[in-house]
Amino acid sequence: MFKRPRSWSAVLLLAVLFPALLLAASVFSRSIRAQVIVEQMREDVPVLVALDRIGLRTGETVEVTVRGEGLTAVRDILCDTVRLVEVLANDEKSARLKVEVAAGADPGVHPLHLLCEAGLSNPRLIVVGPLGQWVEKEGNNAPAEANPIEQPCAVSGVLTPEDRDFFRFQVAAGETVVFDLRADRIGSPVAGVLTLFDSEGLEIDKAATPSRGVAPDVRLVHRFEEAGTFNVCVTDRTFSGADYAAYHLTLSSQPFAESMFPLGGRRGETVKVELAGSQPDQAWTQVVELPSALDWSRARLETPVVAASAKMPAQFAVGDYDEHLEHEPNDASKEAELVTSPVTINGRIDRPGDIDCFRVAAKAGEKLFFEVFAARLGTPLDAVLLVRDTSGTMIVEQDDGAVPERLPPVIRAARDDGAIDDPRLEMTAPSDGEYVVEVRDRFHHGDAAHGYRLEISSQPLDFELIVQPGRVASSDPRDRRRRRGQRVLPQYDGRGGGALSIDRGGRGSLVVRAIRRGYNGPIEIKLEDVPPQLVTQRAVIAEGQNQVLVDLLAGFDAESTAAFIRVVGVGSLADRTITRRAVQPVMFAALPSAVAAQRELDVVAVGVSGRGAELALRGAADGALTPGGEAVVRIELRRREGVAGEVALAAVNLPSGIRFDALTLAADQSTAVVRVTADADATPGRRTLQIEGKLSVKDKKEPLIAIASLELDIRPLARVELLTPSIELTPGGAARLEFLVDRAGGEKSPVALEVSRLPQGVTLVESTLPAGEKSVKIEIRAEAEVRPSPIPRIIPIKPVLTIGGRRLELPAQRLVLKIVKPPS
Repeated sequence: MFKRPRSWSAVLLLAVLFPALLLAASVFSRSIRAQVIVEQMREDVPVLVALDRIGLRTGETVEVTVRGEGLTAVRDILCDTVRLVEVLANDEKSARLKVEVAAGADPGVHPLHLLCEAGLSNPRLIVVGPLGQWVEKEGNNAPAEANPIEQPCAVSGVLTPEDRDFFRFQVAAGETVVFDLRADRIGSPVAGVLTLFDSEGLEIDKAATPSRGVAPDVRLVHRFEEAGTFNVCVTDRTFSGADYAAYHLTLSSQPFAESMFPLGGRRGETVKVELAGSQPDQAWTQVVELPSALDWSRARLETPVVAASAKMPAQFAVGDYDEHLEHEPNDASKEAELVTSPVTINGRIDRPGDIDCFRVAAKAGEKLFFEVFAARLGTPLDAVLLVRDTSGTMIVEQDDGAVPERLPPVIRAARDDGAIDDPRLEMTAPSDGEYVVEVRDRFHHGDAAHGYRLEISSQPLDFELIVQPGRVASSDPRDRRRRRGQRVLPQYDGRGGGALSIDRGGRGSLVVRAIRRGYNGPIEIKLEDVPPQLVTQRAVIAEGQNQVLVDLLAGFDAESTAAFIRVVGVGSLADRTITRRAVQPVMFAALPSAVAAQRELDVVAVGVSGRGAELALRGAADGALTPGGEAVVRIELRRREGVAGEVALAAVNLPSGIRFDALTLAADQSTAVVRVTADADATPGRRTLQIEGKLSVKDKKEPLIAIASLELDIRPLARVELLTPSIELTPGGAARLEFLVDRAGGEKSPVALEVSRLPQGVTLVESTLPAGEKSVKIEIRAEAEVRPSPIPRIIPIKPVLTIGGRRLELPAQRLVLKIVKPPS
């Protein structure tokens, strides 16, 4: 275990050392086997460590002080609820800001970034709400020194080592107060304990165990029988702390939901969700509309409560199968409910020892897939799934499911994530008949909060998308850039975690990875809400592949800006289109902590800094290439002020059949003209050429590297298109076929037409498209003896170009020919 440091500056030292320790520990321990390595795009971005207040009230303008590293020249705030009004004071390590919270801001937890001269910072979490906000004043370590507050309210505080924070408040007789402590939910390492004291200093209530839906944070509900003054004390379970160990405590009578049912619905339908609170009389209904065009699979929704709103206690999922609601009794095979695959069953293990049984029919050899969604949605159910035949013989059983293939660039918590609590299994039916699937809790727990969704299908066809700023680390241990750039859990030091910073003229990357669930086709990646200062390139996760790198380029003179962008993937099936929104897993923590908050955000924060890249490179081709030809590529580069030297230009990952001559630009040169050549047998199509610029700097061990991606269009020397793809001929009749010839590179040779499978008695008058002609009509004739047929024939016509004795076959054209009877 790491001892929490007493000052936040020690966090940065730990953040530098911790990745190396994790890498070494992975050799000896399985506890971090789920870790992956990413290569960071930037290591000099601002680091946001702490805010002096976590809570902000909607509609108010307040001062906030932030601390960290690299905070020079704060330019803006990136947050969906908070706007920067004025920078009151600013230096390298702190900034005092006046901010405004939108009057209609959604209550809850929101990420906040700072845009500084050096780029966009990592996110910190803030809490926005309608309650009055108080900030803890130290010197409140005893009941007599308690900070006076007026409830209902919210308090932002910090627990230093061995700290105890007391707050004094008044209540009316019979009043019930909900004390809700946020720590894990705002990325704090505080393991909170709440203790209530009366005016005499006697303890009257205490809570330290996790509450459902917000674990491992603490919630305490207490009814005060008598009016009076009371104290609430906030401590850490181990009395650890640091000056970044923040918390946010609310005191209110606001009801909250502890359970909900069902946990999801079908796309295109409306679902009525029943919610229940902590008290027997607290229950209400939420109607959720699910349009067919929804691009998310699960999300945390709002639910209305008295005079406000709150988050649902679990995530709400969206599916594509028929929905079925579980009905009791179904505790045994003979009571199992009959369902028809594909189906999504909404159920809950509503009492200790409860078992839910369902029957499904299958043919011999048929595959059935079973998948539970519970822990992933935020319920306490640790599901066990098993399938039996009707005689009671168990066929297959699974407890924890294997972690999905979330390889680079996904970043996981520093704990054992070798398994998840949601089982997934497949079964091949040994014979025709019915099979019973059982769902239960591993530890035989159960109540209304132990909900689940069970999907049964013959073959799921879906995918999820994960997005992460950075590059996939090289697998070659000899790669210097791999050793220099790799980071395990980079969010712990804030550098690169949850945000992408790009300098003017620079390049940043997002790695988008698909977790395929039966769908193996191509996935087109689209970026939405991209600011105009950035240019993106088309990206596709190819069929059967799992990831793609999406580049974003900032203009040489781009203005400094920041935005949340969305990454969406689109796949196509025969009967429908699959559209899914990518999520970004972000670890909100100031140092390694087992209770660090990990959240999946459905946006990526991208910022353009206020400075130019150390080395920036751009390239553009003048015109297209043809096999055996060449094209001119114009290259422009810029060096940051103070950076000088020769720049070596070379092509990396050179496409097959393309040649690029390396060259060096002198220290006083910033432009170059290069010729790119295509071999005579180069395959036509679009190719991506990456040009790497490398500049050695005296005071740096590694050279500066810039990469420009250049799209090359290799066109065939000629392209032939048949403009009359179908004709009808009568015996003794004729028709004309019209061909369009598109010639590239000035090539004017004749094009031969090789025709096969013509019916006997049908001939093409000419078999050559003359040299230099663009539009040619050729007659096709049928002799009088040709017999009519109701069945059309497919006639392939293969254009062939011969240049210098070399035969080039162009894409074949297809003619649909039908011989019909002459009109009577």
